[in-house]
Amino acid sequence: MSGELLADQPLGEKLIKKGFWLYFFSFLVAPAGYITKVLVSNSVSVADVGVLYSIVGLIGFLNIYNDLGLTESLQYFLPRYWIKKQYDYIKTSIYIRLFAQVATAIIIALFLWFGAPWLAENYFHSPNAVIILKYFCFYFLGINLFQILQSIFAAFQDTFSTQFTDFIRMWSIV
Repeated sequence: MSGELLADQPLGEKLIKKGFWLYFFSFLVAPAGYITKVLVSNSVSVADVGVLYSIVGLIGFLNIYNDLGLTESLQYFLPRYWIKKQYDYIKTSIYIRLFAQVATAIIIALFLWFGAPWLAENYFHSPNAVIILKYFCFYFLGINLFQILQSIFAAFQDTFSTQFTDFIRMWSIV
């Protein structure tokens, strides 16, 4: 690599500035996770909590496969294109990532939506899982959009924007 992003900025300044935003947003995001757990534990039965966390696990598992390795490829190629001032390549890479991930997310969400009764009966063994799965189809689509934004910001080493999107994601769940 011929250079680094923000090469004119001293390393100590980078570490302090980026470290500040990491810790700042960590303190703002932590209450959202706690509030979500309190709301869930006080509003549903113990059996439904198990079903809910099973569905969250399934969605997380599907999200890993939906990524198709595009996060890592963007984080590898975007800084190189930026340094070489190949802005058309940057736009093309982002559009391809956006199209591929949104298209596969929609396909997976449709399979979850229409397969919810079968999954609820044969996998989760709970009729309550049907409605929860249908709600999580929308969550799955949203989480993929946030993942695209976060990978773009991470590729450009924009710690503030990366952490801010995580902050928005967590508080939107609450």
